[in-house]
Amino acid sequence: MFHRTVQLTSGESFFLFGPRGTGKTSLLHSRFPEAQTHFIDLLDEEVFDRYLRHPKLLETELEALVPRPKLVVLDEIQRLPKLLNTVHRLIEKKGWRFALTVSSARKLKKGAANPP
Repeated sequence: MFHRTVQLTSGESFFLFGPRGTGKTSLLHSRFPEAQTHFIDLLDEEVFDRYLRHPKLLETELEALVPRPKLVVLDEIQRLPKLLNTVHRLIEKKGWRFALTVSSARKLKKGAANPP
């Protein structure tokens, strides 16, 4: 892995943009401990289908996590931009922190989502 100079913190929510295969997910796995971070892979078709049918399920599942993670990673959020409304609400109303990886900003914008 290449040395990265980007400063990432679990104290704030952020987008991490970059083309597929550039190491966005690997970077997050290396910087944030698994025990304090909840990773959601939207490239997993089963996960994708579940949230596609029931976007509110994201909030329900996160609220059920014990202990509450310091950071939630939504990997490849452009696949399901509708989730951004839920993410925004969780950030604003409940203080959750998210890292959102995006490999296609165009697809994210086409989804007419409300970025947090």
